[in-house]
Amino acid sequence: MKLTLPKNTFNSLTKKLLSLLMASMATVMSFAQSATDVIEPPQEFDPSGWNWVNILICVLILLIVLVIARAFDIGSLAERITGKKIVSAHKVNATIGLVVLIVGMIGVFWEINAHGKQ
Repeated sequence: MKLTLPKNTFNSLTKKLLSLLMASMATVMSFAQSATDVIEPPQEFDPSGWNWVNILICVLILLIVLVIARAFDIGSLAERITGKKIVSAHKVNATIGLVVLIVGMIGVFWEINAHGKQ
């Protein structure tokens, strides 16, 4: 069974609804454009104001993740050569999941105790 649409799909009601939608969008856009004076202009590129300690911590975390990934790659190569199972990925994932869960819950309780009392 073939579904056919009527030839006159844009009737007067559809045209009225579309014109109302366009009018409301134009109003919203005019308010959005008038708020551009609130936004401060972009500042010059100035690395002297950066927090280098946070950048160093992010780089160290990235290096630690890359070293761990490389260690797993070396472990998989050793498994291929020796034929023995060295590390089970399921056990590693379960351990990481439990550590993240416990540390996350400790962080939540600390946050509640430190900042929850107003």
